[in-house]
Amino acid sequence: MAIFNTVPPLKAGSGIQFDGESISTRATPRNLLDNSNFLQPVNQRLQTTYKGPVYTIDRWRLWQAAGAVNVTDLGIAVSGDRLFSYVGLGLVDEDGLYTLAAKTSDGALDVVAGVPRSGVAGAKCHIGYDANADKAWVALEGGHTYVWAALYEGVYTAETLPEYQPKGYSAELQECMRYFSCIRAWRAVQGDIGWDGSTVFFARIPTIMRINPTASNIKGTLYANGSAINIDEVPAEAINSGDGLQIRMTTKHTEVARHAGFLELGNVGINFSADL
Repeated sequence: MAIFNTVPPLKAGSGIQFDGESISTRATPRNLLDNSNFLQPVNQRLQTTYKGPVYTIDRWRLWQAAGAVNVTDLGIAVSGDRLFSYVGLGLVDEDGLYTLAAKTSDGALDVVAGVPRSGVAGAKCHIGYDANADKAWVALEGGHTYVWAALYEGVYTAETLPEYQPKGYSAELQECMRYFSCIRAWRAVQGDIGWDGSTVFFARIPTIMRINPTASNIKGTLYANGSAINIDEVPAEAINSGDGLQIRMTTKHTEVARHAGFLELGNVGINFSADL
């Protein structure tokens, strides 16, 4: 005679009794921050030192001129100002409860919990809300070298905080490229020159950006129809298109109109920003 297991199905969060030991089925909560592993940060701008007010490692920026960030083997060293990051759109309810935690290179852990709209400040961690931009933000106090940071929905203490789990560099890079991407210096992109000398190029990037980004000015050499034309800080626009970006610039060099060509970038490349 067949014997069937009559134990009812487990529900999410149920405990499992096995050999007298309870095994938790509770999932680790999601870390709502992008680029939070500062031992291996996504740093597409490639600098090891940043001075404010600028974006630094991806998704994190300084607001004050006195601020600085150094990317080190021990983490990111912040000085002179707080380091801010807007939380990804749609991830945070400004009237909900959240916990921000950060660990520094000396092993110290700072944990704060509260409502973004009301604002909450700890010794190193801060949570707030920008009413003008309608965005929640987090900040890390200057004067410390940070190893990681995490923002969780709900309230935790230093004792109940989930163990920090890096998302992995590839996953972080993929998400960060929705906000900032670039074509490196000395690369070449192909395109077509219109009847009036305006130029449309296509650059393939791994991720479609969250909105049509702002493109930095273009500098380099345009090769077409046997001509080599110097392009010096020409404004450009970028549009999400298929699996890449369509880059448009107006050079007004009619001598190469209606020809295919390619642009060899100068020593600055092209940056595309859709940052918050």
